[in-house]
Amino acid sequence: MIPGPDGKPVAADCGQPEVLSIQEIHDVVGEFAHAAKLAMQAGFDGVEIHGANGYLLDQFRCPAVNNRNDAYGGSLANRYRLLLEVVDAVDAVAAHVAPERIAVRQSPYGQGNGMVADPEPLKTYPWLARELNQRGIGFLHIYCQTIDWIHDATHSMMPALRDSFHGGLIACGGFKTPAACEAILARGHADLIAIGKPFISNPDLVERLRRDAPLAKWDAASFYGGGERGYTDYPALSQKSALA
Repeated sequence: MIPGPDGKPVAADCGQPEVLSIQEIHDVVGEFAHAAKLAMQAGFDGVEIHGANGYLLDQFRCPAVNNRNDAYGGSLANRYRLLLEVVDAVDAVAAHVAPERIAVRQSPYGQGNGMVADPEPLKTYPWLARELNQRGIGFLHIYCQTIDWIHDATHSMMPALRDSFHGGLIACGGFKTPAACEAILARGHADLIAIGKPFISNPDLVERLRRDAPLAKWDAASFYGGGERGYTDYPALSQKSALA
């Protein structure tokens, strides 16, 4: 999205992607580390490395997209090399970001932004979890794009990740009620719950969950709009009561 003539964001065509050179990959790693350093200097409590949803690090992970024949393509270890180099680089600026303040986000079975679901998810994601566990990072953030399997107590993914990663395991995807949040916590399949879209449309989400009050629906058409519509104009329960 870029600003249009009237200042409102419009979709823009993208050019044909080009293969990153080894030097460009090293530059990307350095940019992640620099961004993490600036985030901590700005007062953030920690940083999350987004390795999901079809973004650059996920593109390297995806065997259907990554067709490199060098150290960053082919095997599982090679395809995750960039993400782990980013984690190590962020960790290297330990004066700014301690390992326990680093999170990594992944989306098993995810197909967002042109990705293809991993052919061996129960091998791929626990493998990464073990690598992250060895590095002692604080959090592994797991997003279920289809908001189904992460709520299934019999599904194998979250227990496999729990066995492989001993830090804080964050679950995300379709958590709208206190019961759904408490259920996965009680199973021991997660330590924390991440909530996205409902937080956009409910400025008082914590209080609504505490009271088990109805949640306001979000307007996806206004996402990434660049203005206040869809971000600061959702009323809180107290405001709705006053208007009524």
